[in-house]
Amino acid sequence: MIRGIVISSLIFGMTVLSLTACKKAKNEYPAYATESFMNSCQSNPNTTKEVCACVLDLLRDKYSFEEYTELQEKAKSEQIPHDFFFFLGDAKGKCVRQ
Repeated sequence: MIRGIVISSLIFGMTVLSLTACKKAKNEYPAYATESFMNSCQSNPNTTKEVCACVLDLLRDKYSFEEYTELQEKAKSEQIPHDFFFFLGDAKGKCVRQ
């Protein structure tokens, strides 16, 4: 399930969604990327809008949009770095527990 989130999120891009429950992340991503990420993330079973927004904020805290774009290109050829894959799994776990 996490691998599906990773691949679909990377392929379809990331989006920025402002929710009052989430703090402002340090890196901003274009609106088109934010929207794509949220749509892709929420298409996964049992994944709420709030969890997806939280994961996105954690991603933006850690990765600039340029870094994310590089990871997206690697994902297209199924070469997702292990540290990024594990980061996403940990991020989702933290967000679910909030």
